[in-house]
Amino acid sequence: MNACKWLSGIKRVRGGKTLKIDLRICGDEVREIVISGDFFAHPEEMVDKLEDSLRGSKIRDINDILESYRGKILFTGISFDDLVELINRIIWGETR
Repeated sequence: MNACKWLSGIKRVRGGKTLKIDLRICGDEVREIVISGDFFAHPEEMVDKLEDSLRGSKIRDINDILESYRGKILFTGISFDDLVELINRIIWGETR
């Protein structure tokens, strides 16, 4: 049985906006992810779809999944790169 752990991270971006991500990792798999903060995304439902795509994925596949959404979500208050950077920092302890 793989041990599960909750990981969280917060990033404050220029302009004072906040991005928060909570991840539940079990072994090498993402079991849960919540992307939140005081930003806007258009279309709004794409954040939910991104979370759904990441749930159940292997950690090694996260960046490929994220990149498949680049250009499909327009953020106001944060950038797509802020999202990628924070997820990588939470999981790997660094930016990739």
